[in-house]
Amino acid sequence: MNAITGGSWGGTVISLVAVASIVGCLNGWILLAAQMPYAAARDGLFPRPFARVGKGGVPGFGVWAVAVLGTVLIGLNYTAGPDATFRVLVLITTFTGCVPYLLSAAAQLYWLARGTRERVRPAGLARDLVVAALSFAFSFWLIAGAGYAAVYQGVLFLFAGIPVYVWLRGRRETPDPAAPTAPAAPTAPTGVSTLGA
Repeated sequence: MNAITGGSWGGTVISLVAVASIVGCLNGWILLAAQMPYAAARDGLFPRPFARVGKGGVPGFGVWAVAVLGTVLIGLNYTAGPDATFRVLVLITTFTGCVPYLLSAAAQLYWLARGTRERVRPAGLARDLVVAALSFAFSFWLIAGAGYAAVYQGVLFLFAGIPVYVWLRGRRETPDPAAPTAPAAPTAPTGVSTLGA
């Protein structure tokens, strides 16, 4: 960069701009990443602390959890070197980010094949089918391109959330004690035989 600008200031300016961009992206990502567990916690599908908000409506617990988890992942992968750590994190993020897109595209295909075709004009139906199929194929291609290691670790992360979901879902669906119960079967009066009936 210095050779392009003809001095020693070009590389410094580009480095400062890159640092400012990285800090801005990291700040935005941390705030955005906390919104997903916040929404799930509001629906009762994630631990309650993630639904707490502080001043300005910011889910502080989620922000701290995302920051700490990211730091731990960087620390665990740092033994492979900074370049390998960055590559692994990017690939895992690619996988985990594409899974919702893949499932959304599959849900759209299911919705169209389920019987809503009568409600959609033929041109709209063809467009929606093409978009959903291309979205599914593109998401699948990105997941496959992430590599075996990233898919393996990403699947482990997804599976680690299943016990949390099952536990919280089970607690939400506890039977209501005030709900009416089925009436008991009638019993024969005492001293009356039913053998001849």
